[in-house]
Amino acid sequence: MSGILTDGRFEDICREARVYYDQPWAQMLQELIDHIKILTAEDHDITDLFDLQHKRIAEAIKLWRLYHPGNDLVHPDLGALLTWLIEMAFPPYTNYVTNP
Repeated sequence: MSGILTDGRFEDICREARVYYDQPWAQMLQELIDHIKILTAEDHDITDLFDLQHKRIAEAIKLWRLYHPGNDLVHPDLGALLTWLIEMAFPPYTNYVTNP
């Protein structure tokens, strides 16, 4: 992503502001830059989490399709998929998961 906030030009503007304008304005601008950097890092963390969740769900669906031949185009409900995975991983709890 490129733009005034991400390619360094915003920091240049801030440095110029310190030279040409009073210090409180430049300080406020620097605080905004710091806040934008924090929010951008948080956005990357959340995006990484969603990407990992998507990858894990896709892996679980592939496994489900392997055990359910003929359902190559079926996308199981997420709750049903999780129930099935728990039943596969912990057979003693199968009865509890399906009939609480």
